[in-house]
Amino acid sequence: MTSEVTESLEKIIRQAGYGPLLESEGPENAARILDLLTKRLSAADEIAKARWENNAPRLTPGALAEELHSNPHKVVAFVDAMKCTKSPEMLVMVWRILEGMRIGDVELSYRFLEEFSMRVSLFWSSEDSTDPSPQVFETTDISDFNILKRFGTIKKNGKPAFDGFYSLPDQSRSPRT
Repeated sequence: MTSEVTESLEKIIRQAGYGPLLESEGPENAARILDLLTKRLSAADEIAKARWENNAPRLTPGALAEELHSNPHKVVAFVDAMKCTKSPEMLVMVWRILEGMRIGDVELSYRFLEEFSMRVSLFWSSEDSTDPSPQVFETTDISDFNILKRFGTIKKNGKPAFDGFYSLPDQSRSPRT
């Protein structure tokens, strides 16, 4: 990673109000944490490009910086996701939800001290795309369960739905400047 890329991501994290995330393990570890987040973002971008080639969402500091100006809430929620998952695949999933994909199906399997798996299927609503095929994201890391806490929930005509992805209020998060 170039220092320019790392500095750009640091600026985005701070502008999104998550500067304390970088100092969460002490100021001396901020560079290490930033490097981990930069690598995680790069891996997510590579996963997206491998899955969708030219139609892939770009998950780079430059793309996030552009999005921060037009949709700051989207970038704040994405940085929040970077805080709660180590999985680049889950970051891609979150970005797709933030782009407007619907959460169609969540399958969760858990057995105490034995197994955990989560499978989330997303789809574009018929108004958004002619592609009816779901996009599936999977994980076996129990810490990725934290992603579900950020799904919005609604009832539509009395029926349950997950609706969107939202950052959680965080007392350690500083206000955006």
